[in-house]
Order: sequence, then structure tokens, then C-alpha cells
Amino acid sequence: MSSGKYGKLYGVGVGPGATDLITLRAVHILNSVSVLAIPKSSEHLEPFAWRVCSPIVRENSSQEKLFLHFPMTKNPKILIPAWDKAFSEIGKRLEKKRNVAFITQGDPSVYSSWSYLLEEANNRWPGIEVEVVPAVSSITAIPAILQTPLADGRERFCVVPGTYGLKDLPELI
Repeated sequence: MSSGKYGKLYGVGVGPGATDLITLRAVHILNSVSVLAIPKSSEHLEPFAWRVCSPIVRENSSQEKLFLHFPMTKNPKILIPAWDKAFSEIGKRLEKKRNVAFITQGDPSVYSSWSYLLEEANNRWPGIEVEVVPAVSSITAIPAILQTPLADGRERFCVVPGTYGLKDLPELI
């Protein structure tokens, strides 16, 4: 339990898709919180992040699995109400001083739904204790698999989301 007014909120990255790449810190948090907040982009598919981490989450009848709809769209008319509903559900648990871990594929700091929750957390729950648990990201996992350095001391490194078009590259480089 958190000692403040609210439970503690964790943003937990579960990595690029292999259960054995989940950090020891993430395993500890996932197995110790009372609520796992699990974002899902579709009502019909098992969430990717949950599929990756579920093998290491011990059976615990008192731990709640809270599935939250996070649509994959840029349309604010769809996104904002969905986020608001998800944040409200998380808030109900935090206000009961329950610790909540929001799981996310990859790293919570890189193109993650977690970033929207983190931004909103202090507005909704002033003084809340937050911890971000980093993960192996695909940005570093892929070069490791390929045994190719991502960049060395003579090179620059830039991350560009896949939603950018090739026409944007000259400006970014």
C-alpha cells in the first residue's frame, strides 16, 4: 500500500514480445500490485502486452485484472472519451489506496499509451506516487538480434514513428 492519499501507480513496460526479456523489476511489480491495468486496442483480441507477461504473473485470486479499451486511432472524438473512461476506472482503484500497474508493450517512455496516463495522473490525483519501470525496447532489441550496432561514436541516432512518411525524412535527418 502507498502511504499517501492514493495507491501507487506504476507504468510497467513488458518489452518487445518475449517473456524472457521482461525485467526482474517488472516481474516483481506485476506480482505484487493489487490491480493490473491492461490496455487493449480491440474488444475481440487478447492484448499483446498481456499475452507477453501473463506467463510470469502468478495466480492470485485477490489481484484484479482490469482490461481497458485504448483504441488505436488518431481521432480525438474516439480517443478522448475512451481515455477518460479508462482513467476513471484506474482512479476508482487508486482512490481506494490500491496499487495499480499499467502494463504496456515495449518501454513506457517510447510511443506508449502510458504517456497519456502519466500526463493526466497529477491532474486527476494530485500528489500521487508514480513509478515508471523501463523495459527492453524494440529499438534496442532488433539491433541485438541482428548483431548490428544501432549507432557508434561517429553516427547520429534518430527515432521516427512509422506514421511519418518518407517525405519527412530529409527534414528530420
